[in-house]
This record gives sequence, structure tokens and C-alpha cells, in this order.
Amino acid sequence: MPESIRKEKPELPAIVPPGLDNPVGSLALRLSNRAVLIHGTDIPWGVGWRVRHRCIRLYPEDIVELFHLVPVNTRVTIVQQPVKVGVAHEKVYVEVYEDAELRAYD
Repeated sequence: MPESIRKEKPELPAIVPPGLDNPVGSLALRLSNRAVLIHGTDIPWGVGWRVRHRCIRLYPEDIVELFHLVPVNTRVTIVQQPVKVGVAHEKVYVEVYEDAELRAYD
């Protein structure tokens, strides 16, 4: 379990098996930058939000699909943009971040 998560939830053991009780969900893809994972989550409402742990959270069903689609050693490029746009239920949603906030994730 990453130290940053253990600081927030000290009651968690050092190793939490995959599954519903694990904050990173049932599966995770570890990148060459060991501080970043692409993983599921136990809080699906947080998908798409910026988080302190530097990881990329996916819906539980999406990480399962991605995990089985992506071969080991696939190149991953993470693009940080100050504007994020999405469409859901025929509505357009926009989030805008200051550049200073983006630099905090470097």
C-alpha cells in the first residue's frame, strides 16, 4: 500500500489483497514511474478527479477491461492539460486547473 494512502488511512495493513476492500480496487497497472499506478478504485465517484496520490483512477469495470487489453511493457504517455472536457447524459462538463496546480504533480 503506498505510503501516501497509509497516512490517510493508517488502519490499513501494509499489504491489502486485491478486491472490494482495497482502495486501488481489484487490479492495477504499474508504470515505470513507480509512484504512478493506473487502477480501479473503491470510490467510483472520484474517477476523473485530481488526487494527491498521482495515480489514475478508473471505474472498476474499466480497469478490468484495460488490464486484459494492454500487454506488459506497453508505452504510456500521461498528458497533463489545464482543461478537461467531458460529456455525460447529454450535458457538457468542463474543469479548469491553474498551471501551478499542474506543476505540483510533476
